[in-house]
Amino acid sequence: MEWEWEQEREHMERMNPEPAPHAYEINRQPVSAQAFIASACDPRQSVVVEACAGSGKTWLLVARMLRLLLAGTEPAELLAITFTRKAAQEMRERLLSLLRDLALLPEAQICVLLQERGLPPQEMAQAIPAARGLYERVLSSSQALSIDTFHSWFAKLIRIAPLASGVPHGYTLTEASGELLSEAYSIFMQSINDDGNADLKAALLVLYDSIGDFNTRKLLDAFIGKRAEWWASTQHQDPEQDLAQNPQPLAWLRALCGDDAEHDARLALWNDAALQERLLRIAWLLGQGAKRNQERAVSIESALTAGASLDNFARLLNQFCDDKGAPRGNDHRRGQLAKAIEANLGEGGGDAFEREFIGL
Repeated sequence: MEWEWEQEREHMERMNPEPAPHAYEINRQPVSAQAFIASACDPRQSVVVEACAGSGKTWLLVARMLRLLLAGTEPAELLAITFTRKAAQEMRERLLSLLRDLALLPEAQICVLLQERGLPPQEMAQAIPAARGLYERVLSSSQALSIDTFHSWFAKLIRIAPLASGVPHGYTLTEASGELLSEAYSIFMQSINDDGNADLKAALLVLYDSIGDFNTRKLLDAFIGKRAEWWASTQHQDPEQDLAQNPQPLAWLRALCGDDAEHDARLALWNDAALQERLLRIAWLLGQGAKRNQERAVSIESALTAGASLDNFARLLNQFCDDKGAPRGNDHRRGQLAKAIEANLGEGGGDAFEREFIGL
């Protein structure tokens, strides 16, 4: 039997590399690090800073708070909100440590600290006396600095206006969210058979059938974790508007996933006659080898001919990859399989067989 093996793909044309991103930009224009810091810390303008984790955003926030205090802002007028108590505490400690250094260090070192935080040289002489007094000013303020978590800050607002908030007196923030989640899930499951919940029950059964009980629970927990985002995305929507003007969350998801939202890409294998032919060629050669290779060939052919299903895809994949995703070995350099490969593919056929197997 003659085989027409797929030729190795041509090397991709070299594309001109995209320009390297700049470390610092202001309004998409590259700037130096010092110019960036000076702009971000300037108390006369509002700024939004975008940066990855670990890039120094906390340092920059503390630097901006210092510049605001130097500009005459009262400590009680500052508000910094973050997500965790740890981050809020770290921000507070960094600011107080910086103010303490400004109060105690020699003037030359104070100049360095202020220059690093973007203070213009022409303002240095006037700023140094004010900087030395900031530590005492903050500690003696009748109202403390507001460096809080989102939860803590909103809790303060509720205490200030309890009647307007509609929250009952004596409320407490619940920390044991896991217990609440389990309780809510139990109530939800008990309500499935209630009148009016037929559509909900049908939808849940679709999830169970598609991804199983465990993954369904994980999926629901994930949606609950983003409930605020989902709530916000569905507010003020007009059903008369089209998708471009008023995208619904499910429509967003479908647009994002494309065909994968409705069709499992793995099943497309059974619509690709050329790919199936390549798999059968490999199976035929494996069938000329020793017992282990013959068993693999039978498994490949059986999975292909059994038809499109995820179970059959998994069976097929198992013949090509181990549980870590690495290509399986076939001992194609020796024994019966090596002889069959040489007889059908000629000298050097072992390399062609290996490339094809790994490619598949």
